[in-house]
Amino acid sequence: MIFVKPDVNKYKKVTEEIKELLKEFDQYVETPSPDEFLLDVTSYLKDKDLEHDLGKIYTGDRIRKTITDKMSLTGSCGVACNRLLAKVCADYNKPDA
Repeated sequence: MIFVKPDVNKYKKVTEEIKELLKEFDQYVETPSPDEFLLDVTSYLKDKDLEHDLGKIYTGDRIRKTITDKMSLTGSCGVACNRLLAKVCADYNKPDA
């Protein structure tokens, strides 16, 4: 077993970079932990006329693609009517779902 000391400063920096990317979808992005982001995309969906089911799927895919393209990282995303359900949705097809 090899133990690697974490680079906390790098982790914080990457977290802030991802948070800035996600502000495209919700300017009030919350970060309850360094690797978890909570967004309320209601206004984004309404402004982009994406309030239908396919629009929500598209938005989730776009959020994941934005992170992958800009940061070369994968992530899971759940879009739902409340935080708990969105978390369940994000966990359902992990990783990278």
